[in-house]
Amino acid sequence: QTASTKMWTKRRVSSYKNVTNIKVRKAPEPSPSSILANNTGQILARVYAKDKNYQDIVDKFLSKSIKQEVQFTAYGFFAIDNTTLFKIFSAVTTYLVILIQFKQLEDSKAAE
Repeated sequence: QTASTKMWTKRRVSSYKNVTNIKVRKAPEPSPSSILANNTGQILARVYAKDKNYQDIVDKFLSKSIKQEVQFTAYGFFAIDNTTLFKIFSAVTTYLVILIQFKQLEDSKAAE
């Protein structure tokens, strides 16, 4: 075998090692809210199977919960959504840039 063939073979073997060296990660633990949501679904399924009156109540509850939009607020003052988070992040970033500029100005005056 020539040197180039040996080198090519080594590269192929090492690339196969990289492909077969796949690490499997554990699934993250479910959050408490997802556990409660699953429990709620199981409870509704049990109640739904009991009586026709319960079926109507569960149907109304599910149709209302599907149509109702979830919104997080800051104690009812304003909605917390992606735009609010972006505005907060932008304000903090702007504030930090201004602080850095004043610090640089202060350092340059102290050096004079």
